Amino acid sequence: MPNREIREVCFDPLSEPVCLSLNLKTDYPSTYQITSHDCSGTFQGTLMIGNNISGPTDIITLPICTSALDQQHIGWHFTIAAPSDRKKVTYSIEINLSQGHQLLTPEPIYICGHHEIEKVVIGFIKLVADQSLPESHILPFAAENSA
Repeated sequence: MPNREIREVCFDPLSEPVCLSLNLKTDYPSTYQITSHDCSGTFQGTLMIGNNISGPTDIITLPICTSALDQQHIGWHFTIAAPSDRKKVTYSIEINLSQGHQLLTPEPIYICGHHEIEKVVIGFIKLVADQSLPESHILPFAAENSA
């Protein structure tokens, strides 16, 4: 699947929060940013900023009420440092989405390749409420302010 396509990921709006785990494998320092965007693509906020210094795997529970995730876009922006000797090296990024103990995609979102200069990887998914549930069961979003 070309990375320019936006994959739709179904979830249960009445179930547990949605979690995103990412595994960034490279021998070079890397950073990432996970973002939220509404159904029109308008930036809603940064959900997580991280790096691969403390280890390759990070997990985030999306801090958005599950019933309000329908049609939301989750984006990622990875920056992988260039090798100092400009030698071609390999990187891989694996993204899994889960809800409770259930994976939401049949296979991870997997991005890999080679680079000899700084590499930037950008992508999105669109979260879609499971249409097999009656609409009347979808709870209204209750905004919360954090101090």
